[in-house]
Amino acid sequence: MKNLLFLLLFLVPFVASVSAQGDRRPPREKIEQLRVAFLTERLDLTVEEAQSFWPLYNEYEAARSLLEKARRKQMKVLFSLENPTESDVSQMITLAESNHAKHSALRSKYLFASMKILGPKRTVMLEKSDDDFKREVMKKLRDQ
Repeated sequence: MKNLLFLLLFLVPFVASVSAQGDRRPPREKIEQLRVAFLTERLDLTVEEAQSFWPLYNEYEAARSLLEKARRKQMKVLFSLENPTESDVSQMITLAESNHAKHSALRSKYLFASMKILGPKRTVMLEKSDDDFKREVMKKLRDQ
């Protein structure tokens, strides 16, 4: 209960500062701070677990982000073609499948590494909690 109160006290100034700004998008750093607080509380991380988990999580997010940027760049080039040939379309499909396989391998690697720190149950909770956090942020932004 105390952690939930802390989280709410942390979220209220965030929402107020975002609504006071002309830009509807809050700074990425602020969102990441909220994510850390949210996930730490949801997963009930000890200090030792947090010291092992957060570098791993940040490494995964950075690698995932790089893969996503590369995928978008490749697709942007291929979709910019006015009249794609069969070869171009085949290349799009091959790239999409390759990116999917890379993402899946990356996710598996970090999923098993997370299980060593958090255990299986909290690793599954991590997936759900991360989705819950994204939904909450989107809802807060929509409600402004």
